[in-house]
Amino acid sequence: MGTAAHSVLEDLFALPAKDRTMERAYKILLAKADAQWAATGGESRQELKELAAQRAEWIAVAKHCYEVLWKTEDPAHVLLKGLEDKLEGISVAGVPMIGCIDRVEAAQGFGPTRSGLTTQ
Repeated sequence: MGTAAHSVLEDLFALPAKDRTMERAYKILLAKADAQWAATGGESRQELKELAAQRAEWIAVAKHCYEVLWKTEDPAHVLLKGLEDKLEGISVAGVPMIGCIDRVEAAQGFGPTRSGLTTQ
């Protein structure tokens, strides 16, 4: 479920700040659920009911996973500087660092003359 919620948030943060709402996140989630279940088709009514129940549970759990974000921050107020930035050619104490930074945002609260970046 974390992957589904991560994917929803990735798409949400790709939108302009004013469009980063819980309602938009839910629309993104439903589109992902449609894509996930498009290839699955039950033969019988019982199979269709089971698939519908699995889809509904998947949606509910993924929604819960991303909704907790709104308890700590409002995505509409995040000053995004980067999304899914790749780490390549970097080493720390000789250890190569390879990966991806989910998001880079402008740090707030440093005072009128200071600024910075935070990563997640």
